[in-house]
This record gives sequence, C-alpha cells and structure tokens, in this order.
Amino acid sequence: MKEKWKQMIKLSVCSMLLSLTVILLLPGIQSEAAAKKPTCVKKQTVYLTKSDVGRKVLGKPYYVGYDISSYIFIKNLSSNAKITNIKSSNKKISVSNMLTEPTFPSKSLYLYGKNCKPGETSRITFKVKQGGKTYNLSCKITLKMKASNFKTFSIGGKNYASKLSGYSGTAMVAELKIRPLKGTFRIKMKSGIKLESVRLVRFNKGKTVTKSLKNGSKVSLKKGDQIQISYKYTKKPVNYNFTYKGPNYSIPGLHLLKLGGTTVINVV
Repeated sequence: MKEKWKQMIKLSVCSMLLSLTVILLLPGIQSEAAAKKPTCVKKQTVYLTKSDVGRKVLGKPYYVGYDISSYIFIKNLSSNAKITNIKSSNKKISVSNMLTEPTFPSKSLYLYGKNCKPGETSRITFKVKQGGKTYNLSCKITLKMKASNFKTFSIGGKNYASKLSGYSGTAMVAELKIRPLKGTFRIKMKSGIKLESVRLVRFNKGKTVTKSLKNGSKVSLKKGDQIQISYKYTKKPVNYNFTYKGPNYSIPGLHLLKLGGTTVINVV
C-alpha cells in the first residue's frame, strides 16, 4: 500500500514539474513566434504598361506602372502592424500603403509611376512597427517595359503578339491596325499565364453586341470593334499573400491582386 502511495506521489510531482516547465517555456515560444521579422525583397523589377488612349489624351507616350509587379509584398506582416515613413528616392514614383486600403487591404506597398521611362530606378524605404519593435525595410526597384503576355495572337495567319508589348496590363488599351480583318483567330498565352476568356465587343448604332471568341474560330472584324482578353497569372510574385472574399468590384487594382488582368484592343 505504501509503495502505491509513493508511486502516486511521484507521478503527481512529475506531472506538476512538467506543467511548470510548459508554463515557463510558453512565453518563450510565443515570443519566438511574435519575433518573426517582416521582410521584403531587396530588389524587384517593376514592369511599365502603356495605353494608346492615354497617349492621345496627353499628347505623348503614356507609361504607368500598373502591373502585379507594381506591388512590393511584405512577409511576416501582422494585421495590426503599422507602415510609416514611406519614401521613394525617385520623385516620379509614388508609393501607397495597401495595408490601410479600406476596400481590399493587402500586406503590400503599391508603386505608381508618372512620366517614367524604362531603365529608371528607385529605392523604396519604409518602417514597420510591429510587436513593440520598429523595423527598417528597403527595396531597390528597376523599371522595365512589360513584354507581351501573348505567344500567339493572330488573325488570318498574321501574328500580332509582339505588337502587344507594354499593353499587357489591366485596361491598358492598344489600338492596332489589324490586317487582314477576316480569318482564323488563334491565341496562346506565354508560360505562367492562363487564358480566361476572349470577347469581341461591337458598337453598332447605339447598341453594344458582345460575343465570345474561341481559339481556332473564324472571325470577321470591323473598324471600331474591341477585343477584350482576360487572363490569370499562375506564377505568384515573391511573398504574395493576398486573400479576398468580398464583392467583385470592377477595380483594376483588385483584379491584379487576385492575379488577373485584361488586355483591351481597339481595331482601328
């Protein structure tokens, strides 16, 4: 009987010691999890897109950094963190804090270029206040004209894919003299991009007629027609962390963050 009591006491003591050890270690485990430093890439290429409609309005080439590469995603950023002291060494490039975006917040910074040209650079610096600590982060960006998203975009055997360089951004309008106007339509996206849909929009006597264009189908285009090509990027950017379950607003930035895009082509 005494032996049983001794064993029970030993078990109780061991259990208490184990519980005490866990309690003592728990703050260390929690602090280790909370101590993860927010980080971003040290270097990033930001692709410029262009719009013929914008060029007509401004009277000069219109370049704007409006691409999924325009976002600097931040890793290990808590939802209650604060991003402050955002600076760009290139005054042509402004930076927005997407963490405070009211409609579709993202753990990222958004870059917007005005009158920028390929080859320009900028160092983006900012502070992150998180978990009682302040971290200094920076990223050097280099601007480059966006290559075409299309491997093939042809009408009647003529491939226009190379002419779409720079226009492969959401709502960046290309005005192309497509000749011939009749023939077989073929389209193929480059690696890392998935085609979602192709729509032919025709404006005729105040009415808008829309129909789907299928790969390999016969097409007959008219001047004034518009082709809208929607796609998704299957290759995610570094540190990509965007999640969204809200309404599907028709906002280009939201589509980009969801890894999608649209190229618009006006037939002239």
